Parts: sequence; structure tokens; C-alpha cells
Amino acid sequence: MKRIYERLLFMIIGALISFTAYIIGCASHTENIQAQAIGEKVTQSTTQQVYDEIVTRKIRVVNAEGETIVTVGDIEGDGSILVNNKEGKRNVAIGSLEGGWLSIHPKDGGLGTIIHTTGNTPTMEFFNGSQTILAIGAAKHGGSVVTANNAGEIVAGINATDEGGTIRTHNNAGKIVALMAATDGKGGIMGTLSNEGKSLVDIGFNGYGGVVKAYNNDGESIVAMGVYEYGGTVETANNTGEPVTIMGANRYGNGVVNILNNKGERAVSMYVKGLGDRSFGGSIDVFNGAGIRVIRIDAALYGGLVQSWNDAGIRVTRIGAGPDGGFVGVSNDAGEWTGNLPPR
Repeated sequence: MKRIYERLLFMIIGALISFTAYIIGCASHTENIQAQAIGEKVTQSTTQQVYDEIVTRKIRVVNAEGETIVTVGDIEGDGSILVNNKEGKRNVAIGSLEGGWLSIHPKDGGLGTIIHTTGNTPTMEFFNGSQTILAIGAAKHGGSVVTANNAGEIVAGINATDEGGTIRTHNNAGKIVALMAATDGKGGIMGTLSNEGKSLVDIGFNGYGGVVKAYNNDGESIVAMGVYEYGGTVETANNTGEPVTIMGANRYGNGVVNILNNKGERAVSMYVKGLGDRSFGGSIDVFNGAGIRVIRIDAALYGGLVQSWNDAGIRVTRIGAGPDGGFVGVSNDAGEWTGNLPPR
């Protein structure tokens, strides 16, 4: 019986020791957790449990007031992280929805900046609260920058094209009113347009050099100035776009001015007669409606000379200065001289 009592005593003592150890261990674990909660540097408790993987649909973190400040979960099946300020307003969001995206918001939670990728096209957008006012991204042929006014209307854009770069400005209605671009690697062009989208001024190039064109409100080219085969040229047109004056240089390097009728046919031509460094003076030709020259006024060897032709193109009169003074010559319709003053 005595041995039985001794065994029962040893069992009770062992149980007390085990229970005391358990209480001390729980107290130590609680102190470790409390120390970590208030930011004290402690070593990891041997009783802390570390999970290799946590599987859940959503994680929500709240502040002391119970406001949700972080949410980790999904949006329509795609992952997301949402970060709010203490007032519960969205400030940062990260997610995946047809590509990755990141949004940064002002304090009131309105739209601020969004970076996203749709397909293979990355874009960064800046908002004024409700409207996109700046967008930077990748387009079909390269980079693109687009700016808008506070109403969301596009007012300027820079982008790459298949021929080079393009810069454009828009009015408040979204119409392009100015354009600068590279064309096919050969040179640049600049242009201004009306509010209706019609060209007003173009600056470009041709095979010889630069060209400037001005248009009326109907889109007709009225003035053109540029470099051509023999030098500079200026052309003017009427309101229907028919050329009426052409001023430039001829193949001899001399100046030429042509005045045309409203059908584009030459009516008057003014030019310098000469070849190389040798000049004979100025000339004026007048043409009839059929384009036949009928009058010429020019400088001759001994002074001024005026000649006239009939409708068949045969010269019939000559009035000018000769070696001995003035003279007048008259011909018939066959071009045969019939009279001269003074008589020859």
C-alpha cells in the first residue's frame, strides 16, 4: 500500500511540474507577441508558427478606427492591392486587368495618375480630377504624347509615324490647326489650318528646294513661293485657284514675269533679253486670246523698239530708234514691207 501511495505522489508532483511549465510557456509567448506589437526588437519566439503558404480570397487591413486602409484581393478575377488613407479615400492601387496597372490618387481619392498596359501598349495618363489632360505611351509606330484642356479636348500631340515624327496642335473644338511632320525621310512640312480644317499655309519642299503656299478660306491655293529648276518663283492665283501671275527666273538666269488670264493663258510677259553675262535690256510681250503674240516692246541695239503682229502671227509694224534717229516700218499680211519712214 505504501508503494502505491508513493507512486500516486510522484504522479501528482509530475503533473504539477508539467502544468507550471505550460503556464510559463504561454506567458512567455504572450510577452513576445506583445513586445512585437509595440515595436520592441525581439528574437523570434520558438513558439511562433510560420506558414509556408496562406490561401485566401481577400485580406483586409484596418486602422485603429476600423477604417479599411489596405485590401488585397481580386477585381473581376484579377489580382489587386488597394491602399486607402485614414479617411478611407483611395490613394494607391495596383492590379492586373488586361495587363498591369498602377494608379496614384490625390488625397480626396479623385483621379490623379494611371499607368497601365492594354495588350502590348503601355500608357501613362494624368487627370485633372475627371478628364485626361496628358497621356504618354506607345502607339503603332513608336512613342506618343497627347495633351488636352480641362474639358478633355485634345489640344496638342507628338507622335511617331511610318515616315518620321509629327507635332500637331488643335483648337478647343479638337480640330487640327497647325501641323509639323517629316515626310518619307525626304524632308519636313509645316502647315496651318482653319477652324474648319482647311489648309491656310503650307511650308514644304519639292525636288529643287523649299516651297511655301497660302490658301484662301475655300481651300484654294492663292500664293505659292518656292525654288524651282532655274531659281526662285512666285505664283499668285484668283479665288478659283487659276494662276494669274508667275514671277521667276528663266534658263538664262534672267527675270521673267508672266501675267495670265482667268483661264491660265498667258496675256503679258515681261522679261530680260540676254545670254550669260550679256544683257540686251527688258522686253514686254502682249498676247491675244488665242495665245498669239501681237505686241512687243523692248530695248534694241539703238534704243526702244515697238513691234506688232496680226492674228496670224505676222509682223506688220515696227516703230523704234535706228542709227540715224526714229523710224516706222509697215508690212502687209504676207509680212512684206510696204512702207518706211524715213524712206529707205
